[in-house]
Amino acid sequence: PLINALNTLAEQATNPPFKKILTEVSDMVDAGSPLSGSLAKHPKVFSNFFISLVKSGETSGKLHDVFNHLADYLEKQAEIKSRVMGALIYPAVLLVAVIGIFIILFFGFPFPPLELPPIIPQILLIVEEAGIEDLPFATRALISINKLLTNFWYIWLGLVLGIGVWLNQYIKTPKGRGFYDELKLEIPLLKKAIRGVYLARFSETLSTLVKAGIPILDSLEITSDVVGNKVYRDILKEAKDEVSRGLKVSEVFSRHGDFIPSIITQMLIIGEKTGKTDFILEHISKFYSNEADSIIKNIPSLIEPIVILFFGGVVFIIVSGVLLPLFSIIK
Repeated sequence: PLINALNTLAEQATNPPFKKILTEVSDMVDAGSPLSGSLAKHPKVFSNFFISLVKSGETSGKLHDVFNHLADYLEKQAEIKSRVMGALIYPAVLLVAVIGIFIILFFGFPFPPLELPPIIPQILLIVEEAGIEDLPFATRALISINKLLTNFWYIWLGLVLGIGVWLNQYIKTPKGRGFYDELKLEIPLLKKAIRGVYLARFSETLSTLVKAGIPILDSLEITSDVVGNKVYRDILKEAKDEVSRGLKVSEVFSRHGDFIPSIITQMLIIGEKTGKTDFILEHISKFYSNEADSIIKNIPSLIEPIVILFFGGVVFIIVSGVLLPLFSIIK
């Protein structure tokens, strides 16, 4: 029985806030409220997509099937997210490590037990005091950078923090969010994988909703809320408005060939003609999930040589800027 199932879940929950929510849901259902209405009292935990599916399960009497669909959907989304994050960990760690090394080279490390003095400024000071007239360009650039960093570090720190705060606030605005989401879809090397993730997400969501018996207009509205990208959200909202006027989803998608490949539009046309739109959407989701997965697996091998070449070039400039004048001094 549903009450017993909710009580069992509440007892097994290890997260105290979630345990409290499950207990409240169980009490409300026991008092006569529908499960979907009880879950809707906690929108931060249960999304509109989740609640709509539960409501369709209550209406059709197939609540167990709906929860199976939900479990599969959430597992797939979590798996895609974890793979994307896993692929980005290596370049992120490498970037942080190299930045940390540069900071130590220019500013030192004053904390025990490894108290290191600033190495680059001391070497550049020796080079300046040696009175070498014809310094290499790399050395002159390093001397200028060193002066800017050491003499005006508080200005740079304030500038970086200010830009960070401004960007954070700008992204929260509708215009900023649209710019950021569109920028994500144009990142070189990652563009195909990122688009594949969003295409798989909205086709999987739409397929799950349609299979659960939710009307197409409601399905498009809910999918636009959970897709997670303003570009695709706007396309889905446009599709909902146009479908309400009598057009087909495929006709709306065909207008946005930059972000929705023609193969999706063509397959949807077939689905609409045969009455198997949910079946077609499910296959689209599987195709783009697999494609995104294969690209995500190769991201580290694609990014690694680029990162190594970039930071190798930076290290070469620093080393040549320091060693060349030292050789002149020794000579």
